[in-house]
Amino acid sequence: MQLVDTVDCDELFATNCLSSMIDEQWKKPPPLSWRTSSRSQPCCPSFNSSCSPGSRPDGVPSFLLSVRFRVWIHMVFFLFFLCFFSWYVTDFGQSLKSQAAAVHIVDAVMWMFALSFATQEINDMVNRGELKDTYAWGRHLKVPRYFTDLFNYFDLAAILLLLAGLILKIVSTGGDTTSLHNAQVVLSASFLLWGFRSVSLLSYFKVTGPKISMLKSLLFSDLAPFLIIMLVLVYSFGIFYVNLLFPVTLSTASILRDSESIAKQVFSLPVSLAFGFFEGAESVVCNGSRQTLEACSDHAGYRAYSGLVMFLYLLIVNIVMWNLLIALFNLRVTRMDTKAEVIWRKNLYEMLVEFSEVSPFPPPFSFPHYICKLGRHACRRLENRRSVQPEEKQSPPWWQERSSFHDYPNDYRQFLVYQAEQLRQCRPRLRQGVERHKDAFEALRAHTEKTVDGTRDELARMVKRETLDIREQLHRLRRNQKKQQKQLSQVLDLLKHSQAAAK
Repeated sequence: MQLVDTVDCDELFATNCLSSMIDEQWKKPPPLSWRTSSRSQPCCPSFNSSCSPGSRPDGVPSFLLSVRFRVWIHMVFFLFFLCFFSWYVTDFGQSLKSQAAAVHIVDAVMWMFALSFATQEINDMVNRGELKDTYAWGRHLKVPRYFTDLFNYFDLAAILLLLAGLILKIVSTGGDTTSLHNAQVVLSASFLLWGFRSVSLLSYFKVTGPKISMLKSLLFSDLAPFLIIMLVLVYSFGIFYVNLLFPVTLSTASILRDSESIAKQVFSLPVSLAFGFFEGAESVVCNGSRQTLEACSDHAGYRAYSGLVMFLYLLIVNIVMWNLLIALFNLRVTRMDTKAEVIWRKNLYEMLVEFSEVSPFPPPFSFPHYICKLGRHACRRLENRRSVQPEEKQSPPWWQERSSFHDYPNDYRQFLVYQAEQLRQCRPRLRQGVERHKDAFEALRAHTEKTVDGTRDELARMVKRETLDIREQLHRLRRNQKKQQKQLSQVLDLLKHSQAAAK
């Protein structure tokens, strides 16, 4: 599975081998079978005895300890958190009714949720700290696997806003309405991010899982570059429109316009036209020096604006750009729809890895377990640092040497050659389970490659067979030649003996 993670090929997760293995792991308790061997020996018995991930209580049914049951429990409690959080941030004055206690019971529950989510995110960051090869802006980078998932950024932002809002509420308990309103706005922003993040839980289901991946691809792969292009067009046309409609050289009043009004007009005019709000793009025409930025515009400039210039802008933005965005969305959805099972299988694997490391206790009761796991991890790191001595460092063995292969034994080299030949022969059959989940173009390319590989292997076998036949025929000819030469030598000897006897 480490090789599968390194290759990062989506179609591999839809093969029968990996699909059946992942389905079996959902029914088993954590840890995952391919991760148990990578775990080091337990240290700090006080930590290990209390929060060991592999401990299984006696008498508990196996399905209650499975990863699947853990997912359902966390889903139910997360929905409860969203409902509780929505009531908490809407009916904000309930926690201020009790003046006897420093912190109300409702605030205590919210702090338990915040600590649980914060410690869970730190634990996830530690578990997924291994480096992964990625490409960004045409450069090869090695970044922790945690930061390659875009949803983790929403988690961090939501947790930070939740903690900031709770701290602001504690600070402003003296009755400052402005501070309380600021805390409510910060908590509302946190709830917005949590609501958006909750959509990822639907990736567990086969019907909604591919749709979530489509939504993420549409937002970050298609919509984000489109918005950058639109921002350039809007800003360029906005500067042109403001100087065309409100020229500073023709009016003394327009010289007094401030930067906020200029920025508002630069973006409001082209944005209103792009979304069809033509009422917001209209202005009253004034003559001479009476035109101002908000009140009225120049007569000659408005004539050019309402004619050819507006037509050109509407042609580029409203017709070309919006239809381009629709075409990009359609192309993206069509490609991903042909790979729906592949997308769902990969999402299922990622959720399996994520929930195999979460606490068996759902929030808000999970933060002691995460604190215990983090303490055990810190203890293990400390033990590893103490066990490694500078003088004990040795050169790597020959099988880990990548700069040169001269130290490889001859029998191991022969084994590698044999493995390469076997892989070349069975590679077309291995691709059959993968290419079934590709789109039309990729399936055609895979089929062509499979046909070429099969033809090349057949030609190699034919050449090898013909070579063996030719060698066998040459060997037979040489053997017959030696036999004939021997018979000829015997005949010559008989002739010599007969001639000697005749004399």
